Amino acid sequence: MEVIVQGIHMKVSKNDGEEYYHIYGNYTDDTGRYRRGHTYIDPKNDNIDKWQKCINTVLDNRGFDFRVSGIRMKNKKMGLWNADSRPTVEEILDKPLKSSYKKPKDEPDELPSDLFTF
Repeated sequence: MEVIVQGIHMKVSKNDGEEYYHIYGNYTDDTGRYRRGHTYIDPKNDNIDKWQKCINTVLDNRGFDFRVSGIRMKNKKMGLWNADSRPTVEEILDKPLKSSYKKPKDEPDELPSDLFTF
């Protein structure tokens, strides 16, 4: 399973008012398609030691995506990653550029070779 972490947000618990990390991104399912995934890490829990280096790398390099290994699924139906995984950032990826240009359906993929003659 490939995991691409796209970001981290601090959230506040409705139960005790304490902050926790919401880590989110995409993972590949059994068919190789990307699906949304996430996990929650509470800084007061023991698993913070497993995630701290990954969290610091993501927070220190905002604006990028991260290929992360060592993450296991807890619940595939919910896209929930196991918070007791041992993640390792393998690669920092450039985010794909978002283009506002939409190619018309009748526009060819390639230009004809004789379009520019001199």
